[in-house]
Amino acid sequence: MQVQGLGFRGIVATGGLRTGSNVARAVALGATAGGLAAPVLKAHRAGGFDGVVAFLRRVVLTVRSIMLLTGSRTVADLQRAPRVLGPTLARWVPEPRR
Repeated sequence: MQVQGLGFRGIVATGGLRTGSNVARAVALGATAGGLAAPVLKAHRAGGFDGVVAFLRRVVLTVRSIMLLTGSRTVADLQRAPRVLGPTLARWVPEPRR
């Protein structure tokens, strides 16, 4: 609710995301963005500012790689990309918008 009134229309996936692959999966399942607080703090503890920059570069590179591999030019394309879901998860995920 903190962004209410700011015009943000999306879903931010947080809690448990650790890698760029986790972010890409969250986006493919409908999120607009992913939050990675704990891994960023760990990267800072291990390598300071430069450690955070290196970590976030890896995250971005991973998301971009996954987008390339799925033929997704935009976040919206990744949200509509074909996905393989097990029966338990499939019950919770709505069909992608076309």
